[in-house]
Amino acid sequence: MIEAYLDILEEGRKDLLIPFLKSYTAKERHALVQTIKKEERRLDKYEFRGNGKYSRIATDEQLWILSVSTFICFGSEDRKALQGWTWRAYQDMDEILEWHCPSWFSSFIHGLKDEEFLPVPYLYVLDWQEKGYLSASPELLAAILPMSIYVKDDKIAHSFHFRPEELEKNPTTLEQHIWYLFEYPSIVNRVERFLSVIAGEKEQEKWMDVIQRLTKSGQMDRMRVLKESLLAVNRNFNKTQTAWFVDLFLLLNPVEKELIWLQDQLFSALSSVQSKAVGAVLILFKKLYAHPDFRRTDFIAQLSVLFSSEVKSVAKTALSIAEKIAEAAPDRRQDICIQAINIFLSKDEALQLQSAKLIRKYGDMDNTELKEAVVPYTEAILMSVRPLLQPWLTTLEPGQAGDQGGPGQLEEGDPLQFRLISADHRIPELKDLTDLIFLAGQSMDNNEPYHFDLLPAAILQFSKEITGETIAQLEPAFLRAYKANSQWSSGLGLFDRLLAAFLISYSGYLTVQFPEHASGLIKLKKQYPTGDLDLDSWGRRIDCHLFDPFKMIFDSVLEQIKKGTSIPLLSTSTHTPSYIDPGILVQRFKAYQEAGAEPDAMDVQLALQRCALDDPGEALGMAQSELQGEYKALLTYFLDKNASLDGEVIHPNWWLTAAILRKDGQIPQALKAEAEQEVLQALFKGEFEWKASLNEYLAYGEYNYETGKSERYKAWSPEILVKYPVHASKKRARYLFVEYFFEKELQEAWETDVPRLIFAFPNHPDLILSSRINQYLKISYAESDGLRALIKMLMSLRQLNGELSPLGNLIVAAGMLHSDKTVRGYAAELWFERVEERRITSAETGRILGLLERIEWAPLKRLTDLMMSHMMGLSTAHHMALEELIVALLSQLETEPVKNLKKLLEIYHELIALNGSVADLEKIPQLKTWHITGSLKKVVGELLSKQL
Repeated sequence: MIEAYLDILEEGRKDLLIPFLKSYTAKERHALVQTIKKEERRLDKYEFRGNGKYSRIATDEQLWILSVSTFICFGSEDRKALQGWTWRAYQDMDEILEWHCPSWFSSFIHGLKDEEFLPVPYLYVLDWQEKGYLSASPELLAAILPMSIYVKDDKIAHSFHFRPEELEKNPTTLEQHIWYLFEYPSIVNRVERFLSVIAGEKEQEKWMDVIQRLTKSGQMDRMRVLKESLLAVNRNFNKTQTAWFVDLFLLLNPVEKELIWLQDQLFSALSSVQSKAVGAVLILFKKLYAHPDFRRTDFIAQLSVLFSSEVKSVAKTALSIAEKIAEAAPDRRQDICIQAINIFLSKDEALQLQSAKLIRKYGDMDNTELKEAVVPYTEAILMSVRPLLQPWLTTLEPGQAGDQGGPGQLEEGDPLQFRLISADHRIPELKDLTDLIFLAGQSMDNNEPYHFDLLPAAILQFSKEITGETIAQLEPAFLRAYKANSQWSSGLGLFDRLLAAFLISYSGYLTVQFPEHASGLIKLKKQYPTGDLDLDSWGRRIDCHLFDPFKMIFDSVLEQIKKGTSIPLLSTSTHTPSYIDPGILVQRFKAYQEAGAEPDAMDVQLALQRCALDDPGEALGMAQSELQGEYKALLTYFLDKNASLDGEVIHPNWWLTAAILRKDGQIPQALKAEAEQEVLQALFKGEFEWKASLNEYLAYGEYNYETGKSERYKAWSPEILVKYPVHASKKRARYLFVEYFFEKELQEAWETDVPRLIFAFPNHPDLILSSRINQYLKISYAESDGLRALIKMLMSLRQLNGELSPLGNLIVAAGMLHSDKTVRGYAAELWFERVEERRITSAETGRILGLLERIEWAPLKRLTDLMMSHMMGLSTAHHMALEELIVALLSQLETEPVKNLKKLLEIYHELIALNGSVADLEKIPQLKTWHITGSLKKVVGELLSKQL
């Protein structure tokens, strides 16, 4: 059978195929599936034919044979393969369907409706439905109808004729099916864009024109078309399809009488999520508002939503209509004035002024209800607008709310109120095996970053209680581990794979320890036979040294388990996101002291990196009274900033880590010989220099057909670059934990790894941020992977409860200018929280923003828009901090104004009015120069009239 089929295919004998296939049973035909797939791979591809031309290997006849064979021999599960025949053989389906119509045929055709261009024509589907081969749903008919008025040319490939008369071939089309276009998603709004229509037919090639002609001829009911066009804007179509129905409605140019009749649908359209629909209806209402039958009450009821719109034109048009109604209907003025107050949620000065003028003109100054309605919005009302509303305002004058004077008088908060170690941040302790099993089941779900550390520590803690009977309960976790390290998943990072490798190694230990209960583990290993999934093979599989210290800690856990000991790890976090209570750290060191054992070197260093140092007094006393020898000397030196290095240095790396984390820039004499390496010298300084500069590169210009090359020209890219040390070719024999982060070649990590990397250094996150900024925040936009990593970086900084680090401040400032809206939102939220807690120096954030804007690293408009939407109208403290930020930003700018400087100065003017302060000419001498710039003259003049 296979040989006969291959002969038919090779000779392209279309006439022989169907009789041949009919002569076999379905089961026998299915035996051809693998042969068909193989031949499709061989023939359905292109090869070079010479003279720069490529063509498909298969002939048209062979493609037809493969397509029909696929449909007849394959099952519905081979959906992707089945799609091919729909393009090449649908014309011949009648002959096939007479004897072979599989049960899945109808559902398969319906499944194609989500294709951009459904390969099966509308009239064919109608014919198959009439013959009972399928039952076409409204969704399917809406999907295929748009292509029905375009007919392929028989001679010119990929060309079409415009044939709207095709709609009249079946009466059901205009009676019923065409209305589905208004109800279900389709390509009716864009089908013409992708088709090459025969010349001379261009002027009548659009669906919109077809519907207009059908309404004029009476073949489609005009009022129904108008009504359905309005209803379509609330049917969850995408933006462009919704806009198409709005354009169709406007093209039909409804008259006043029709609009009055359609008010139900017009008011419903005001609820559309697409602003074009709302804007179009409001423009129509500007013509209708004076009509006696216009529903003014319904319109006024919609004003609160319209005035709250983020689209300025919507709020502005609605306000204009409201003014006209207030002028014509005195009895509605009170309601309109109360609704107009919603405008003050907008930070747009022109809108606020327009609303205030309406209230001043038509509002009752003695009306208690109006006064009470205005009061909650007082903080949001711009200072330039307040004089118009003075009769209704009863709040404090500028400068009275909060401290007098400028932003420099903002009180410093008590740093002790922000404890790193508190009950609210305590990571729950595991009490028994049940807790361990539950943790193992979710350890690779990325629910909490600390699960990565907690699981190995918990396995060590309960290792002596785990028996053969326990293995079955842990098997789901082991299965997850095997899957994680044998399959790619975007949700898993390298930390997850390292944890999976640890679990696989641990399962190997359990298999040897409890062979009679390990059948499930043995089965898993056979199911995933690749031998490089465990810890021993980690270095061969992953060429990234960032994770080596964590692997060494995991190795030490397995070593303890094999020895039968269970001394707790030092580095397991006790408080979120990754801090260790210093008192608990002392107790853990004491456990090693009592056992006469030495902790793993990387475990010691990670523990020191995570130890909370904001209130070490009690732990220091414990260390001095309960520890001995090097443990006592180390923790005394680490926890007491005034202590000096005393005692014998047996483990230099422990002491080097402690010295770096003290962040005092001092290298103890006893460690100088160990700290000669350049990386360590830089780490002791503790600060990383950065710069924002214009970097020259050769950009591509127009293509030169004579030379066959694109022209190149000099261009400049504004970039952030953090300077951090890297290892020279000569490396130290024993790395510190932190040194693995400064390899010469950048150590890549996935976005899901970013939080755990940062949380390895919660007291000094700049140690990891230094290299990541260059990777994720060098320029003001990012691709998807880098963008997700940047968002993770900002989220991680929010979780750290300590002071914002210098590079953390850089990330916040640059994040405010980033092209991504989510990044800007996170940066603003982090600033908001830290200002509220008095744990950020806004002047430093502003200084960084100024340095970035000096080279126009990103459009200033991003920042001013962010200020208006996320950073204004929050509280007096935030207004003062924002003024401080803007002063510092402006002080860094050149005398030549940057684009959108006017808006920033307007915000500054508003803030000094709110704060009762004055322009700081000493810090911003550029104001005198900007005063002579035409577009800035007015706002700078207002600022200079109020200066220090």
